[in-house]
Amino acid sequence: MGETGSRPPAPSPLSSDQERVPKLRPLAGLSSHNLLAELVAGVTLLAIAVPLNIGYAQIAGMPPTAGLYA
Repeated sequence: MGETGSRPPAPSPLSSDQERVPKLRPLAGLSSHNLLAELVAGVTLLAIAVPLNIGYAQIAGMPPTAGLYA
């Protein structure tokens, strides 16, 4: 039927996830070092933006949870 050694390469898990979740496509080009840097940047932004927006909501006289939607 065919040669046993000429199988196509198995798809990587990320490629199958990319088909299901298209927003993962930009992650395919990141190295492990860059992925770690992006993760640190995201956590840093989260640590600054969430308390800041909660504070702005309180200053505006709104419930603190309203700051989570900003």
